[in-house]
Amino acid sequence: MTDPVEAGREEIDGTDTVKITGAIDAAAASTTSARCWERTRAPCRRADLEAALQEGVVEAWIGTEDLRPRRVHIVLKGDGTGLVEGVGPIDSTSPATLSAFDEPVDIQAPATPASSTSTSWAA
Repeated sequence: MTDPVEAGREEIDGTDTVKITGAIDAAAASTTSARCWERTRAPCRRADLEAALQEGVVEAWIGTEDLRPRRVHIVLKGDGTGLVEGVGPIDSTSPATLSAFDEPVDIQAPATPASSTSTSWAA
């Protein structure tokens, strides 16, 4: 996140939070994205990924007492035309709410693993 600013205070699930907003650092995001693309699709250049991102915004609500993130909202917009065949306009909104800190988590493998010929994208 670049240029973070305080954008208000809210209560989330009984916890006082401070909302921080800022822009997504296109260079950092493109570096991470390039690594993902290398593993899942035909590689594309980091500079091309960076140029494709036209708007990136992060909103984060952080607990004022424990400094834990309670909610994160990411918006990405851009034009992926020419990066890889089949990619066009980018318009992604990814909200996440975090809770149950320090609670045990039981993750079960899927009954049928995803096909090696398909690519799954999760937000």
